Amino acid sequence: MNRREGVTFWAWVLALAAFGLDLGDVWTGTFRMAGAALYPVAVAWSCFSGSPRQSLIFAGFSSLLAALALSVTAYLGVPAEAPLAALLNRALALAAIWLVAGVGTRFHGVVCRCEAAESETRRLRQQVGELETHLAETEIALASQASETATRLEAIAREGERESAQRKRSEQALRESKAQYTSLVESLALHVIRKDADSRFTYASPSFCRLVKKSLDEIRGKTDYDLFPQELADKYVHDDQQVMQTKRTFEDIEVHQNPQGQKLYVQVIKSPILDAKGQVRGVQGLFWDVTDRKAAEIGMRESEARKRAIFEAAIDCILFIDTEGRIVEFNRASEETFGYRRDEVIGRLMPEIFVPAASRHRLQKNLLRYAGQGEMGSMLGKRLETPMIKQNGQEFVAEMATQPIPLTGGSAGFAVFIRDITQRKQAEEALRRAKESAESASRSKGAFLANMSHEIRTPMNAIIGMTEFVLESDLTREQREYLEMVVQSSNALLNLLNDVLDFSKIEAGKLHLEELPFELRAWLEESLKSLAFRARQKNLYCRWEVASETPDRVRGDPHRLHQILVNLVSNAIKFTDTGGITIRVRPVRQAGDQAVLLFEIRDTGIGIPPEKCQTVFEEFEQADNSTRRRFGGTGLGLSICSRMVRMMHGRIRVKSKLGQGSVFQFTARLGLASEQAAEAASSATDQAQGSASAAAGSTPLNILVAEDSPINQRLAVGLLEKQGHRVVVAHNGQQAIDQFQSGHFDLILMDVQMPELDGFEATAAIRELEAGAHTPIIAMTAHALKGDRERCLAVGMDDYLSKPIRSKKLHEMIARYVPRPNPVDSAS
Repeated sequence: MNRREGVTFWAWVLALAAFGLDLGDVWTGTFRMAGAALYPVAVAWSCFSGSPRQSLIFAGFSSLLAALALSVTAYLGVPAEAPLAALLNRALALAAIWLVAGVGTRFHGVVCRCEAAESETRRLRQQVGELETHLAETEIALASQASETATRLEAIAREGERESAQRKRSEQALRESKAQYTSLVESLALHVIRKDADSRFTYASPSFCRLVKKSLDEIRGKTDYDLFPQELADKYVHDDQQVMQTKRTFEDIEVHQNPQGQKLYVQVIKSPILDAKGQVRGVQGLFWDVTDRKAAEIGMRESEARKRAIFEAAIDCILFIDTEGRIVEFNRASEETFGYRRDEVIGRLMPEIFVPAASRHRLQKNLLRYAGQGEMGSMLGKRLETPMIKQNGQEFVAEMATQPIPLTGGSAGFAVFIRDITQRKQAEEALRRAKESAESASRSKGAFLANMSHEIRTPMNAIIGMTEFVLESDLTREQREYLEMVVQSSNALLNLLNDVLDFSKIEAGKLHLEELPFELRAWLEESLKSLAFRARQKNLYCRWEVASETPDRVRGDPHRLHQILVNLVSNAIKFTDTGGITIRVRPVRQAGDQAVLLFEIRDTGIGIPPEKCQTVFEEFEQADNSTRRRFGGTGLGLSICSRMVRMMHGRIRVKSKLGQGSVFQFTARLGLASEQAAEAASSATDQAQGSASAAAGSTPLNILVAEDSPINQRLAVGLLEKQGHRVVVAHNGQQAIDQFQSGHFDLILMDVQMPELDGFEATAAIRELEAGAHTPIIAMTAHALKGDRERCLAVGMDDYLSKPIRSKKLHEMIARYVPRPNPVDSAS
């Protein structure tokens, strides 16, 4: 093999090696720029073959290989590097190939012309020798040809001058090409170095000079030991020797640590420098900082590890499927739930394995809709309850959520989250049954309380009414005392019943507070009048005081506030034998149209043990729960007070010492009423009292009483006739309708519970029979639960009286509906 063939052979080897390295970069991402950098080397090597066409052939062949490698990258979609970086690398490689080819072609022309000039010079010298040899013999001929020879010599001289100029131009072009090559190397975003066989630097790019903070002149001739620490220099020299001994390119990612303790990653490529004979003359290295890329890779691996740990440790089943519904991931919870191993389901269609036949088509349709058009179907992105199948054929109720995962290339995958909710559904069913049972029990309790209220209030109406009726007659002192004891006992029983009903209302959430304007000081005095009388009966004082800064006109529920105050003061009177009770009221804070008032009830009674000061507000609790306790009561009063105080956005507490008395305090948030509203409320009260007085002296009324109880009939008739009214009695609802049709009545008192037709049905029928004039109908009922009043008004009744009926309340209610006498008639 001659020199030219050897050069050609090694040029082919270098070109193919460059292609191999380029493909290795594609598959493994290991060599990076080695292949792209080796193409120009192959073209440059071909320049020494002596044929300009040979350089162009190798340039075209190298360009074809580079393009082929790029095509393989695009076709296979191997993410060895970013697409933009790949295109830039190949563009730089192609530019370097054709730059080297162009320089080589020009170099061949210059060399050829120089060789031609040298050959011509030798030929001329030979001719001159021949001429000198035959000079003597050809003097005559030389003389004749002297002119011609001189001309030819001048032409040759001119040709030599032209060749010399051409050679200078070639040298200039070569220098420019070298400058361009150097400029290209120095502009690359990486560090380039070259070393000789003894690992001494012969070249370093400006970026490397800046890195080590030395000039090129300072670097030339130095070794790694002059620039780097011992351990790094040992590694670098060892790598150089390995490259030169094996004649193979070395590539590695080195890890360093900067002064701040941060890790730095450097990509290093070292390749041998060979001469024309293939002998190693040194090593060339390229390296650049890849810390960001490496950190991203490490972060990606760590993120993937975390996600994998979450995926496998998840309690719920997690499946990843492709657009066709084929399973690509299957976590441990899925294996435990469905009974399949991972390798048994990977690649199979999820709907065919786990989804019942009735739901398969819909799931597949949703997946295809999203995969084709990106539309969210009815099952995507939502939590749905659906039946699913285990490996053993058992169906169970599952909660399933399907979330699309967009992938590169416009495709999509899906994450399917499945949770077995069989136990939850069973618990929900059990809870539903328990709720229905509790609601049924609550309704039963409400019905029981309503019936008990009716059954107790009906005889109590007769007992209290008849007793008060008899108390208005002439009696002996002893008889009056006995009857007053009956009234007191009946009132105690009625209070007990009211406490039970209030407690039931509070527990059912059916106790609501009213919002009425009232004058606080007048209300307090009226509330404490009867309590002060009870205190005097026990030789106790009962006094009250209101701070001067306390607002007088407020808005709230005076009835429930009265109930709380009376309960606390009654308890104080009950548990106090000497001394007395003091009630104080003062404001705690006032803002805008709201005021928080503090009510304090202080007594000098027996006191409460410290450990009982909190439990006394609980249901059925008293300071002494023993069967021998001196004082009666249900233990509901303080519990009801506590709950009512909370409804008024306040707090209740007690401080007490045994034998020294107790202090009960509660706060209530009340609105501030305008002066006009308070005056209107006072005027309404005065008007009602005036109406009651007017009713006492008004003209007799025709009143229809619908009541099935004979005792209550006699009580109602006695109370009404005593006021001079004419009374007609109906024993049931049907008789009430018949009496209404046969006569004229100014007022109807209607019991609610009656045989044949009850009060509701009778009222509805009477309202239908009315021709024009409206007859007031007032309900008289033993029902006293929340909603009874509203029900009475809903069927057409005008008002509501709960039993037991008190004569004062009855007359006030009648007065409210008595036709006012005409002023003209009165004057006449």
